[in-house]
Amino acid sequence: MKSYVIHFIRHGAIDETLSGKYIGVTDVSLSEEGKKALRQLAENYSYPKTQVVFTSPLKRCTETCQILYPDLSPLSIANLRECNFGEWEGKTALRSGSAATMRSHRRTAKATRISSAASAACSRASSRD
Repeated sequence: MKSYVIHFIRHGAIDETLSGKYIGVTDVSLSEEGKKALRQLAENYSYPKTQVVFTSPLKRCTETCQILYPDLSPLSIANLRECNFGEWEGKTALRSGSAATMRSHRRTAKATRISSAASAACSRASSRD
């Protein structure tokens, strides 16, 4: 059985989270600060070498891939899309209610999404062999 090493790399900074907003499915670009920080990381840090990059279809994620892996064409997987924060989407913790409830909801949604996406990515990679 062939095995794979999967690295998860978080997207760069976006203006909305820098201002404390919960951003999940809202499709926003990287901030200029986020792009600059990623370029500096790419110059000063050796990211894992890879033949395939899987990404969420959201702009901030595809832009991160383009900066860190400019020679690759990332494969977009809908199941890697960030969770929908529902009534909290786009709001700060002060405007969305209980921060503890929000953190619990976020952890549960993220764990479910990562498990599903990892299975899908491994299936796609296996079919390429």
